[in-house]
Amino acid sequence: MLPVSATTEDEGATAEPAARTTRWRSVNRYAVLDAVVIAAAWIYMSMRVLLSGIGFDDVTYSTPSQQVTLDAWRHGRMALWSDTIFGGTPQLGNLFSAGLYPLHWLAAPFPDLLGTDMEMVAHLLIFGLGFYALGRLLGLARPAPAAM
Repeated sequence: MLPVSATTEDEGATAEPAARTTRWRSVNRYAVLDAVVIAAAWIYMSMRVLLSGIGFDDVTYSTPSQQVTLDAWRHGRMALWSDTIFGGTPQLGNLFSAGLYPLHWLAAPFPDLLGTDMEMVAHLLIFGLGFYALGRLLGLARPAPAAM
């Protein structure tokens, strides 16, 4: 007959890996659930942006301003001044044209208004992932980071 302590140790050794496996399965299940919630929210908001239509500022100011910047980049120069908008406006120091903003490269291969929308979709993705990471960093219990 085995001593009581040996039997307890053997059972404890067998039960511990099973508990770890169950815990990792639940963690993976929650991670997949978080990813699905984030992806669904991003797709929903992206479709709202892409299907929203054209605003007056997009047609008259923002898109032509961004196109001047992108055209200058395509020709290997910086857009300092635009003669085509409102009789002339600064480009490099303008907040709306954002001549040094790196995410404008996402808009470069697309036509005028679609490029701006694609840039907005990228911003939504970065925003959502950033808030999720912040929620996890703050130690919020699931599904709170995904709901942020």
